[in-house]
Amino acid sequence: RVDAAVAAAKSDPGNPDIVIEVGHAYFEWAVTLYEAGQVSASIPVWKSAVSYYDDVLAIDPSHDIALGNKAFALYYAQDAELAPAALQAFIDGAADNTTLAPQLENARGMLAEFGTTTTP
Repeated sequence: RVDAAVAAAKSDPGNPDIVIEVGHAYFEWAVTLYEAGQVSASIPVWKSAVSYYDDVLAIDPSHDIALGNKAFALYYAQDAELAPAALQAFIDGAADNTTLAPQLENARGMLAEFGTTTTP
């Protein structure tokens, strides 16, 4: 899935709907590793997902899904330096997106683990 998504993104690198699929493919791979107890092995895969979400955000900075998945990937990659700001960016950027209410609540909980709180 990753290879197919990368090939598609190379054909249209300015299309956020295509580029995000690469991030999703890496994200799903990282979830599989993480859930199998291979936390250390999942970290570079989470980081690969983040790089593609960053590409999407460079095209469309307000892309709620990319903001959220980037934040969650950094959290699960145990990146205590970058995860709090990414979680806050998702919370702020998607605050009015009612479809993402459960994900926003999860992000608030994750952010609290870093000793940071946010307003609802």
